[in-house]
Amino acid sequence: MSNIDTKALYNIGYGLYVITTNDGKKHNGMICNTVVQQTSTPCLVSVTINKANYTCEIIQKTGKLNVNCLSVKAPFSVFEKYGFASGREVDKFASTDYKTTENGLVVLDKYINAYMSLSVQQSIDLGTHIMFICALTESAVVDTAETMTYTYYQNTDGAWKKMDGVSAATAFAGGLLSIKPVIAVEDGLVAMKGKARGSKQGNNLLRLLISQCGGINFNMPFCLAYS
Repeated sequence: MSNIDTKALYNIGYGLYVITTNDGKKHNGMICNTVVQQTSTPCLVSVTINKANYTCEIIQKTGKLNVNCLSVKAPFSVFEKYGFASGREVDKFASTDYKTTENGLVVLDKYINAYMSLSVQQSIDLGTHIMFICALTESAVVDTAETMTYTYYQNTDGAWKKMDGVSAATAFAGGLLSIKPVIAVEDGLVAMKGKARGSKQGNNLLRLLISQCGGINFNMPFCLAYS
């Protein structure tokens, strides 16, 4: 009998960040929630990126990146811009004024409370992802606003709730309040990933989860459903 409850992993806290890079022709940015300070002396920070993301390819080639720490002031448009399209097809900084740090990479001029410039020291292959172990080369605090977390993002409108089983009473209340479940198939089983109030918020959560997985691979079998 297994003693592993995968829902325990949902209680790990995550910040939300925009990782900026440059492929030699244009600047790029993506939403990331896997930035961790690993040591203080020397100061090493790890950033883990899905191999399917264009940002991962750029970092492997250039060995440098900027971490923009999003604050709670960030509107949903920030997540749409940097999380719902690939830099392979879209220039995310076209017709946009921006500034760069000493490493030549973009630092956002608003909606962040700090930034860090990182230089890759080591890469660890985790199968689907690459963990980049990086040295800090430049950093600054630019605002006192609280850091945006994944939990804060989900609960901004007060309607996204912690997941448990769905009782009859919960289902009834969900129907009255238009609570939409967001589900996924993991290891052959249907798993609840979150709830959102209304179709728009449900779609926002679904798109964020898709972006974190590197997007949809249309070369593989897929199914799109709406209820």
